[in-house]
Amino acid sequence: MPIFTKRKQLEQTPTEKFAAAYKENFKLVFNYLYNRVGKKEDTQDLVSTVFLAAWQNWANYKPESSVKSWLMGIAHHKLADYLRLKYKLSSIIIENIAIEDLSETAAVQIRQLEESNPAANTSANKVSKKLEQLTKFLKRDEKEFFRLRFKKNLKIKEIAAQLGQTENNVKVRQNRLVKKLKKLWEANKNN
Repeated sequence: MPIFTKRKQLEQTPTEKFAAAYKENFKLVFNYLYNRVGKKEDTQDLVSTVFLAAWQNWANYKPESSVKSWLMGIAHHKLADYLRLKYKLSSIIIENIAIEDLSETAAVQIRQLEESNPAANTSANKVSKKLEQLTKFLKRDEKEFFRLRFKKNLKIKEIAAQLGQTENNVKVRQNRLVKKLKKLWEANKNN
């Protein structure tokens, strides 16, 4: 490396160094993530998350290591977080939807995941929108039950009191509704 270039790099501010690293590595990071995610919007969200994390930790970057390697390490970890979240959201909604206290588990977990990981917002919003679409296939009383249980997050006991039914009846209704939603989810997977 010419002495002039090295001296110029030493004179750069941290912001200028980061901007140069961003410019040099954006395409590499984007392509790495896009090849694994396959969706442009999700990839853009992930790339933003990667460079935000890099900027927030720029003071911890050690110049003796390659910026490219450091950024790719961050990209790898953010991708792992994204995939874990994607799997977790799917399992919360589809596999674990039948647990008794969904409103206290899945709905709360989705909100926590959305808050803890900005890239999750896209996936969580898609899941929420899809669930909302699926409710169009429900009967009026099922929609009302869905609203009480999963949107208002009422407990079984509260719903039973509000509807004038036994707790067991409410649990059975919830179980049937969840099974119906699972079938609708599977039937509309590609929508």
